[in-house]
Amino acid sequence: MTKVGQASPASSLDEDFSHGNTETLPPLSAVGDASLRNDFGETSIARQLWANQPVLILCLRRPGCIMCRAEARKLFGLKPTLDSLGVRMVCIVHEWLPAEAAAFKPAYWGGELYLDEEKQLFKALGGGQLRKGSHLTLLNPRSSVWKNVKEAKTVVDDHNFKGSGLILGGLFVMRPGEGGVEYMFVEQNFGDHASQDAVIEACRRATAYKAHPTR
Repeated sequence: MTKVGQASPASSLDEDFSHGNTETLPPLSAVGDASLRNDFGETSIARQLWANQPVLILCLRRPGCIMCRAEARKLFGLKPTLDSLGVRMVCIVHEWLPAEAAAFKPAYWGGELYLDEEKQLFKALGGGQLRKGSHLTLLNPRSSVWKNVKEAKTVVDDHNFKGSGLILGGLFVMRPGEGGVEYMFVEQNFGDHASQDAVIEACRRATAYKAHPTR
């Protein structure tokens, strides 16, 4: 069983996995069968997103959160690079508050935005269970959360506390078709985010898989 942070036993590029932390990678069905609804109310199955191209999926904890807004804005700044690689970019939320969605897109995320109606992608990040943070971490002045807040303030100056902010998010890079998960990052503490270098490298590998789909 391949885990995040461990290399796949296969040696070819098409079999290589690279990951952000130490959780076990979810099976394709755990991610691909999620029911999604876009901002027009149209529903689809997640696997349709990567049927023909690699996809970066940002699973956002809360659209009004200063750290989430900063992460989304910085990540969407990679769009020219990911466009050149043929990688689609989507953002997923676990609750839909219309005013919050309108404030978040396009100010902080200029691309596709979906609601994960059953929170299946968020469960996949936690090995089948929703992972939740604790407000108690905010009581520790040495918590990494405060470092994340400080960094976010250099990018975002407007935020709010509307909505549920305890369900932790993360990020997937999906290979095209039935290729599965290329990369997964799991938010351990509020405001943790994947390294942009790691994201770009994962997208390069996913694109290479697109060019060489046979095993």
